[in-house]
Amino acid sequence: MPKKTIYVSEEDIPIFQEAMQKFGGEESMSSVIVDALREKLRDRRKEEEEVLNLVLALECSPPAIFAECVERKLRDFPEDVVARSRLAAEATYESDPDFFNERGYWELISNEEAWLEEAREKVVEGVRLLRERYGITKLRMPEEIAAEDNTRLHETKTKLETLFSELESLGKTKETEQ
Repeated sequence: MPKKTIYVSEEDIPIFQEAMQKFGGEESMSSVIVDALREKLRDRRKEEEEVLNLVLALECSPPAIFAECVERKLRDFPEDVVARSRLAAEATYESDPDFFNERGYWELISNEEAWLEEAREKVVEGVRLLRERYGITKLRMPEEIAAEDNTRLHETKTKLETLFSELESLGKTKETEQ
């Protein structure tokens, strides 16, 4: 079985030792840590879903008081989650530029669940279209491009690929957690 080393800061050693006594040794600590990580990831997914819903709702030009309340609520979430959700909402414009205008606020409040599901589908489709556009840049690079430019371009492509994957996963409807 693969092993991972966990470094514990000096001030956290008493907490770690107490947990080891209560939960019994290193093997049990491994399952406690994995359970905690699993729960944290589940919470993060729920958070991402909530933020995406809020951002998508903002895109359909709600009344000013609603928009202000949503913006205030978004301040409670991590900036990276909000930023990715805003990018995911922007991706909907790639698949259907008129989605928010044609299927705006009043449809959102009349059938929120169906509207949000369709908006998520638009996110996934928009990201797919962006991937296709991005794919054009994956042509073989001329040999005269300097190695450092090649490295920088590769790093940028990797970052974009990671971003597209994250945006795509935001748009997919939530799967039941085990």
